[in-house]
Amino acid sequence: MYRAMRIALGLAVVVALTGCAGSVGPTQTETINVPKPADLTQPWEVQLDLGVASVEVDSHGESLVQGVIEYNVPELKPIVTAEDLRVHIRQEFNGVLPINSRNDWRLQLGRGVPLHLIVNTGASSGEWELGGLSLRQLNWTQGAAGATLKFSEPNPERLEHFTINGGAASLTARGLANANIEVANFTAGAGAVTLYFDGQLSQPAEVILDGGVSSIAIYSGGNPIQLITEGALKAVENTGWTQADNTYTSPEWGNASGPTITIRARIGVAALKLIAGM
Repeated sequence: MYRAMRIALGLAVVVALTGCAGSVGPTQTETINVPKPADLTQPWEVQLDLGVASVEVDSHGESLVQGVIEYNVPELKPIVTAEDLRVHIRQEFNGVLPINSRNDWRLQLGRGVPLHLIVNTGASSGEWELGGLSLRQLNWTQGAAGATLKFSEPNPERLEHFTINGGAASLTARGLANANIEVANFTAGAGAVTLYFDGQLSQPAEVILDGGVSSIAIYSGGNPIQLITEGALKAVENTGWTQADNTYTSPEWGNASGPTITIRARIGVAALKLIAGM
């Protein structure tokens, strides 16, 4: 009797999983085109929620948001809403994707409009070029796949608040001095986080760095950085920085005459690497 019950339960689980799975069909292309508003002074919120996807995003769009999403599982059809100073692009499928499924996001964001950008990467992987966008706030939640975040050009707006919530995979952020950060809160998850503070530093920046069991690497990128460790952090691998008790400074700190970057590291048992330059 118990054996029969176990078999029935197993079949029920299989049926449930099969029922949650999408089915592969012909590739569909969803064209995204949200024009820039007539009033370029009003800030807009742009939220992107991805699932299991391949992603390429850049900052050279003529519209506020434009591009294509190609998918071959009907349940992945994106939902786009644009109203009340807000754009939201999302996929609500939460099942098990079949083998050979496709979900490719190729988007461009437009410059010249103040933005509050919210990104939930899900299990997507890809590259995000945000340089040159007028970012006032950026909220980034990293999922279970890797991503590279770039600021190849300066942000013309002050990035008042920048948050990263790391996931179980890798995240690399480049050109962070170009982001024009005022305050940032970076929380590393169980994955690897690599932060390059290269670029043009035009204003002082304050960064709070939290982490659990992750691996974190910080490159000074030619800019003056002071990092203060708080808590029980012991594993610091230092290449080219100067240490005084719980404070580390990049080689550029001693001759700094302009804006600087201050990092407060509260990362427990995480492994921290400090590297001078690029």
